[in-house]
Amino acid sequence: RSSDLGIWEIIYRYHGYIDKYLGDGILAIFDEQYTDDAIHAAIEIQEFIKKFQISTIGKYIEIGIGINTGNVIMGTIGTKRRMDATVVGDVVNTASRLESLTRSKDYKILISESTYESLMHRQLFSLHDLGDIVPRWKKENIRIYWVDMFEKVELPEEN
Repeated sequence: RSSDLGIWEIIYRYHGYIDKYLGDGILAIFDEQYTDDAIHAAIEIQEFIKKFQISTIGKYIEIGIGINTGNVIMGTIGTKRRMDATVVGDVVNTASRLESLTRSKDYKILISESTYESLMHRQLFSLHDLGDIVPRWKKENIRIYWVDMFEKVELPEEN
């Protein structure tokens, strides 16, 4: 049950692992064979956040999740004094841009066309084609999809 887990536990349970914590964000990685699991994890994380905010902090918070699929470069970057193992590349940048788009839209989980194409069981998800966008660092369009599998919980008005 998602209400009994933390976000990191949800990610691990769905065959992902956390590459790094980024201030108020998390970079999680899933093997391509687990694309469906990445979507399930995203949905469950959104459900966890709804329950967490109501039971713990009493305020409505929103998080956005961007998911992209493809090849990345994995390795150690940095200097002798500060090294970090991580993933880099266009795929990671695109996922980050998708997450950024969730801030200006009312879509809390956005996926790329490459993720959509990698899904084994699309019928399990409510996916909406949002058309093409041109991310600011790219010259070509990418098609994006909204994953709509949860409903926003409204908190009672504060006095």
